[in-house]
Amino acid sequence: MIVWGTKIKRKVVGWVADFCPLCRGLKAFRLQRIGEAGHLWYISLTSGGFLGNEIECSDCRTLHETNGSRYTSISDGPLEPDELIRRTLPAADARVQALLAREERVKEQQLAPEERMALVREAVAHGAGQMDRLILERRYAPTARVVGWATAGVTLLFALSIDRVPEWVRRVLALLMVAGLFACFYFMVTRVRSHLRRVVEPAVARGLAPLKPTLEEIREAVAYARSLGSSGAKKLKPQRLYDALHTAWPSV
Repeated sequence: MIVWGTKIKRKVVGWVADFCPLCRGLKAFRLQRIGEAGHLWYISLTSGGFLGNEIECSDCRTLHETNGSRYTSISDGPLEPDELIRRTLPAADARVQALLAREERVKEQQLAPEERMALVREAVAHGAGQMDRLILERRYAPTARVVGWATAGVTLLFALSIDRVPEWVRRVLALLMVAGLFACFYFMVTRVRSHLRRVVEPAVARGLAPLKPTLEEIREAVAYARSLGSSGAKKLKPQRLYDALHTAWPSV
């Protein structure tokens, strides 16, 4: 059976500073090129047709769409925060200045009730968007990809050497192949849950912390995201978000 089709490919093109809606401040981001490339057995030799740019926060590891042309320059590597901001982010960026001004009001607890609830919904929506992207693209963690390639290599080696190596070598290769297949199956089954627990729940909790939402408010925000048709929102559990919030920020 030949496995072929298209897949999303990401390539880091540099570092920029931007506003992270879940860290609620200016952060260093990896700027990535997004392409859609054909693959054969999940191997693609090109970067694919250009789909756009996105940035990955170096702190909370969430992904956000962006326009690469909005930055004054792109740094080849991570710099000190102030230097990265000076080099890559326009000083007169009205969008960023408005967001920073809003966050000052968040810190001072000067938001109207409806404005505060809108930000609770926004933080949850960002989490749902992360899950939507993961589900749609069928992305796997780097560890899972390494295990997959290693298993494929052992399987190929076993097939090519089955009549050429001692029995004990064949047994070792067979055991490694079976273990690798079980590991690949485990990563497939737990892919979404693992990303949710490792990345999305902590990031959403971080975005919610300054807003100090109640469990009922988180439930309402999750229900709102689900009403918009987000498949990722169905993976978010209000109680887990509430627990993550109070575990990381017990003073909330």
